[in-house]
Amino acid sequence: MANLNFVGYIAMYVVGIVLMFVISFVTYKKHELKFRQALLFTLLAFAGGMAGTKLMGMIQTAVLHAAGFSDSSGMSIYGAVIFVPILVIPLCLLFKQPWKPIMDLLAPSGITLVGCAKLGCLFLGCCPGIECSFGIYYQNYKRTMFPSPIFEFITILLIVIIGFWYIYKHKKRTVGTVYPLLCMLYGSTRFLWEFLRYYDPAEAKHIILGMSLWQFVSILVTLAGAVWFTALQPEWLHYIKSKFAKPKKQKNMQHRKRRK
Repeated sequence: MANLNFVGYIAMYVVGIVLMFVISFVTYKKHELKFRQALLFTLLAFAGGMAGTKLMGMIQTAVLHAAGFSDSSGMSIYGAVIFVPILVIPLCLLFKQPWKPIMDLLAPSGITLVGCAKLGCLFLGCCPGIECSFGIYYQNYKRTMFPSPIFEFITILLIVIIGFWYIYKHKKRTVGTVYPLLCMLYGSTRFLWEFLRYYDPAEAKHIILGMSLWQFVSILVTLAGAVWFTALQPEWLHYIKSKFAKPKKQKNMQHRKRRK
């Protein structure tokens, strides 16, 4: 039975990887990118996401140990959401690639992989919800628990649908804002689902400022997404440019007066 569960877990990851590349290949023309750009940066996003899951698992383990818990984590899919832009955007700037449409491309495809990985948790028997009278019986916990991976998967699926709507139907969409929009949606919904997440021992649910680690991370991701989304809006960019332009003009005028 354990082997079958592991096969199901791997199968969901494979499905997620396939869907990630399919979505990138179907949508790259919409973002006015070339096929080789879609292929290269989807590969980089996948590699960066996998590295991010391991890194976030290490961070989670370090935080738990610092708080006095002996639990450890091998990986966390939250790391994929965070680490992809940290890797991809600098590489785009380094090789003079258009990072805004590339991040728009990677947003729905990457979040789709995260959703499939979350559903894979159901097969692996990890990330269960709180104990309840209905739900799924977890063999490793010996109790019936709320099937939070299923509902988180449904939530992520809805977020991906919103992302597609935003890309194809929103006429005034600003290029580069798809990824931060999906970060805001994922972070805020993940914060809420954490209230139904099971923690053993229970104190781990209040590890940072009365919140779980992932609630704290969710707030950071949501705020970062909001700042990123707002900073790319034309009105905000115009405001920033005007603020920086005035001192420059004043300096030029002062310089001219001195010359006279």
